Amino acid sequence: YHCEFCNVIDIFEHTYRTKTLEQIERELDALYELGYRGQVDFFDDNLIGNFNKAKPLLRLLADWLARHNYPFFFSTSVTLNIAKDDEILRLLREARFKAFLVGIESPDTNALKTALKPQNTGFSITEAVDRIYTIAGATVHSGFLIGLDGESTDIGDRIIKCIEDTSIPWVMAGIVYP
Repeated sequence: YHCEFCNVIDIFEHTYRTKTLEQIERELDALYELGYRGQVDFFDDNLIGNFNKAKPLLRLLADWLARHNYPFFFSTSVTLNIAKDDEILRLLREARFKAFLVGIESPDTNALKTALKPQNTGFSITEAVDRIYTIAGATVHSGFLIGLDGESTDIGDRIIKCIEDTSIPWVMAGIVYP
């Protein structure tokens, strides 16, 4: 994605970096052999940024976990539009993803469009978060931004209402600077 407030795309020169499935499996094997059990965070700006690569990864993780008696559960960052894809939500559950950091950014559709984040528009944020809770079985943590171009003057109240309506338990808020 090319959200105007995000520097990730510029830092990585407009490429989406991925590891091979073999690399990931070797890293899980190494953690397992060292005796680690528990949470593993996929430190990724958007694990499902490429659905075509994410689905095979999630299938690999689910298979690996089953073969090793479920020693890990996972967390990562995703975008809200995962709620549009039932298959990806089911795969995330099967792969034992338990927490997502979701950049909701704003409940203001105009501000999101102006900021070039249309993937968070065209659906109810509350319904999307509920689908993540119920189908993926994961907790949503979220980031919001204040100071986007074109946002409404009551944005603070709207963000609070969005948090209350979605029951998001952990929230970060940032101020956009030029």
